[in-house]
Amino acid sequence: MSMRQMAANTSLFSGIVFLLLAGILAASGLLWRNFLEFSGSGNGDSEVFIGLSSQPSPRVTLARAMEHHLRFGFVIPRGDLVEFIEAVQPALENITGSLGYHPVIDVSDSTTELLAKLERGDVQIAAVTAVAYARLRATNKVRPLLERTGSNNKHSLFVVRRDSAFRTLADLQGTRIAYKSRDSLSAYAMPRLELRRQGHDPDTFFRSATFTGNVRTSALGVLNGEFEVAVMSDTFFTELEADVRDHLRILHKTAPIPGGVYLAKATHPPELLDRLTEAFLAKGPHLATREEFAGYFRVKRPDPSLYDFLSEVEDDG
Repeated sequence: MSMRQMAANTSLFSGIVFLLLAGILAASGLLWRNFLEFSGSGNGDSEVFIGLSSQPSPRVTLARAMEHHLRFGFVIPRGDLVEFIEAVQPALENITGSLGYHPVIDVSDSTTELLAKLERGDVQIAAVTAVAYARLRATNKVRPLLERTGSNNKHSLFVVRRDSAFRTLADLQGTRIAYKSRDSLSAYAMPRLELRRQGHDPDTFFRSATFTGNVRTSALGVLNGEFEVAVMSDTFFTELEADVRDHLRILHKTAPIPGGVYLAKATHPPELLDRLTEAFLAKGPHLATREEFAGYFRVKRPDPSLYDFLSEVEDDG
């Protein structure tokens, strides 16, 4: 083979490699643009990917075709982000599409970060914890739209061994209790409020109080005799392994714990918020297809007065 032929073949091979790399980069750019629309601030992505491809992604085309955007803010662990988007984004599109709005999911790492975004106007709708709303309510700066109720009302439970002699809360005086952590609503704050309502001082009622870090450890501690009682939500109780749960007994159940809240700034146009609320109420319950995220769409109108007792509780959101 002559040097000229070798040079021509090399040039042809280099051209093919270049085209393949360009195609891969363009496809990657489109995928990343789609992801950015779901999460984060969304600033600057057009500058990053400009010129990579003249063919816009279907979701970007849809977003531009819609007259307006609505940014929904959530606090979601990053490890759950993909599953969350797959379950929640289509449902939000179903709800807001009829209003002429395209929903964009914005993810924060904490309630504090999410509320800062709401204050700046980076998100229009924020999904916050019950405690966060209780604290904000007094400021008159937010409007509650919907309470996220889940499948059933949530309660805190006082749990003992099935074969124990305890029958009432009063019987637990002088025993050892297992809490989850000081920032847990269902496994610390709510049980302590319940004790006060029953006329007991939670700081002196028990012989000892231990923070185990998770409710399964608390439950196992009751079974092995380390504690006489543990507290947890009924949701966590039902998720315990059957061979653990079957050896436990619910001694006492608190009043329902209010659910988290979708809220907006009080200065947001009320007509849009009213229409969004009605659309959520009408469509939301039918869109709760995945149980782990169903609570975001099983909603009702909130009763703000039910949140007053939570204003002094530590937030676990």
